[in-house]
Amino acid sequence: MSSDNENEWFKKHEILLISTAKREREKRLQQEKAKSEAQEAARLRELHWMHCPKCGHKLEEIGEQGIKIDRCNHCHGVYLDAGELEEILVAQDQKRKSVFRSLARMVTGGKLTD
Repeated sequence: MSSDNENEWFKKHEILLISTAKREREKRLQQEKAKSEAQEAARLRELHWMHCPKCGHKLEEIGEQGIKIDRCNHCHGVYLDAGELEEILVAQDQKRKSVFRSLARMVTGGKLTD
């Protein structure tokens, strides 16, 4: 009778040990995968960061009035980061409005209502 109880006890604990080992292995594999992916991302960033997507040469960051773009001195390609085109368009729109306001002031003798 006691051997049946012992067998049952060992059976339950073996199942628990196996499931715990499986969870720990899966967790370790996920951590290793995340580490590997992070290392690959860092390697690719180092390889491609500020390099021209067309010819592979170094990009130079140039800017005017707070707007910066990336330019390749080899193939003369120009590249924009996310949001930079919108910044350029907004700045140009503001300049255009400023020019028209100046013209309107000249025409109206300085009297201009917004």
